[in-house]
Amino acid sequence: MLFVDLDRFNLVNDNLGHDAGDELLCVVADRLTTSVRATDSVARVAGDEFVVICDELDRPDEAQVIAHRILSSLQEPVDLAGERVRVRGSIGIAFAHGDTDTAEDLLRDAAAAMYRAKESGRAQVAAFDDSMRQRLRNELHMEREIAECLDRGELRVW
Repeated sequence: MLFVDLDRFNLVNDNLGHDAGDELLCVVADRLTTSVRATDSVARVAGDEFVVICDELDRPDEAQVIAHRILSSLQEPVDLAGERVRVRGSIGIAFAHGDTDTAEDLLRDAAAAMYRAKESGRAQVAAFDDSMRQRLRNELHMEREIAECLDRGELRVW
């Protein structure tokens, strides 16, 4: 699964309006569809987020090839509301490992990898690894501990 999130999409909505943002999403959907293989499925998840399901990859690195093809297609300028706009995206990749992974697991892992791509400077591709899962668990644990300390009055937020 590839999780595609447009970088700085809100700038389009905020500066050119929501109609231009909607038009951009349609352009992106078309570009995604033409960038992937005929056997792949493209879906918009929410807002400016899309997923690509790549069935039957011959090699794991084939997902990287598809992701970079998507990034390349997104960089082509788009004319919106009289402005020439360049959009970029960050892509996370997650692989299913047999029948043990659910669609929710893949989506979560691909989203975590996408956030890693954004942290690496945007317009990047990152593949999920187990260190990302541990990092997410650590962050959740820390947030829970902070909330508990706040509830007990041991911490104050200024």
